[in-house]
Amino acid sequence: MRPSGLFNSRSTARRRRAARLRRSVRRRCLCFGVTTLIAGCLIWYHVSPLVKSYGFELFYYMFAPGWMRWLNEPAPRIVIPREGFGTKPGRLPPGVERWGDYLISRLSVSPNVTLVHDFMTREECAFLRNLTEKIGLVSGTRFSVSNAAVSSYNAALYNYLYSLVRTSNGQFVDYKTIDPDDREKVLAIARKAEAITGLEVGNSERPFLQHYKPSKRFRAHYGESPSSFRF
Repeated sequence: MRPSGLFNSRSTARRRRAARLRRSVRRRCLCFGVTTLIAGCLIWYHVSPLVKSYGFELFYYMFAPGWMRWLNEPAPRIVIPREGFGTKPGRLPPGVERWGDYLISRLSVSPNVTLVHDFMTREECAFLRNLTEKIGLVSGTRFSVSNAAVSSYNAALYNYLYSLVRTSNGQFVDYKTIDPDDREKVLAIARKAEAITGLEVGNSERPFLQHYKPSKRFRAHYGESPSSFRF
């Protein structure tokens, strides 16, 4: 028969070990929770400027693999502008209306998306394609995300997160550095946009030429128009 004193001492020792283990687990959980909270606050402090521009979906872009995004995201709506039908006699096709000298189609009311038919001629399109070879297109992540001065760490973080949103190539057209003949042609196209939107060329961003290769994208965002973009 087992001595009762020895049994009680062993039972007490087990209870003490279990109590120490529970206290240790609670401390570790508390430390983990505090560390996670501090890390979350630091991440939010650095990421919040981009979240304000791209929305909370940014975190989804960060962690969801590419194939999952292709499955979950709605398919893009492809609209091919019609060419030359505005010069033909007869009634306008359904969904097309006249806006000044142009014909437009309202693709969406909220947000407002309007397609302008025959906005540029074939010659103007060929000119802009040739202009991209002159000025050189770069990755979309090469452009500053924020107008404010940021540390090198923040800049690297912003560029990484920005690369999840924008994968296109492009470049701003600098009116001061391109050839005078090219500048006049670009300004002529910009003034056509001014006539449609009512926004003066001098109060708008410089023209931005973009090229999207297959599978490239630029997700929904809020743009900025710093004074340095004006001329």
